[in-house]
Amino acid sequence: MHELEPYLKVGKIRTAHGIHGAFKIELFSDDVARLAYLQNARLVNPHNPQDFIEVKLSLQGRKPETLILSALGIETKEAIMAYQNWYVEVERANAKLLAPGEYFVCDLINCCVVDKTHGEIGIVKDVLQNTSQDVLVISQKGQPDILLPKVDEFILQIDLAAGKIYTNLPLGLFELYRPENS
Repeated sequence: MHELEPYLKVGKIRTAHGIHGAFKIELFSDDVARLAYLQNARLVNPHNPQDFIEVKLSLQGRKPETLILSALGIETKEAIMAYQNWYVEVERANAKLLAPGEYFVCDLINCCVVDKTHGEIGIVKDVLQNTSQDVLVISQKGQPDILLPKVDEFILQIDLAAGKIYTNLPLGLFELYRPENS
């Protein structure tokens, strides 16, 4: 059984904005509009996930890839700087609704990838999102990572409950990353 995280990281506090406790957040989501309306969140220490505070947020401003937010009760530049580089997380229940075939990246991480021809080929360790389509980074101990575009032609099924992604690798891709197996 693959456990889904109850909270989703939506960004990271980068720096204070002004002197009254507002802050800039580096966004992890491609849906800036949805994040602009966040109200309830928590700030989480990146070194100790058990160290967090619940906050109420309000939008102070917006830039192309950054939101400027403030948290109720954090009213000075010095106070917010104590949370610099902390994650901003939201409860999964308050996260963006996904269309069929869409997944949160954190849900794909650590899924076992099983190919139709090659069997179990590794574990998803990352998802690259700066390309024309998402690319799964599949790792297997002692082997080079396999980069697999997340397109319907190659992804047969994603079963989050089982923590498995079933694939049909394009001809030659596996051998490209595993030349000793060819």
